[in-house]
Amino acid sequence: MTRLEQDGHELKTLIRNAEALGDEYMAALAALRMKMLAARSHPDVVPHEGQAALSRLGQAERQAFASSTDLFRVHNALSELSIRMGVEHPTDPLATGVLEPDDAALQPSH
Repeated sequence: MTRLEQDGHELKTLIRNAEALGDEYMAALAALRMKMLAARSHPDVVPHEGQAALSRLGQAERQAFASSTDLFRVHNALSELSIRMGVEHPTDPLATGVLEPDDAALQPSH
């Protein structure tokens, strides 16, 4: 294995690990939201309690999603580079598995 192939393999591993961590982070935020909403529904809690915290959590979720989208774009750019450099074969589904997302669909709704 050449140095270029070794670097490409390491980059592939690292980008997949980063994507998985991003997914875990977003799942943790979703679990936190569910627990916060469940806690707020307790009969002794006024319904508007925790609204500011939920709003801030929503902002964190939007930022995590935007970060994840950017990371997928990095993955796509690296995949294209690996094909141009001859490190990955263009028919390898792992080299071309990430498509450029539709930017309009990724805009946060306000």
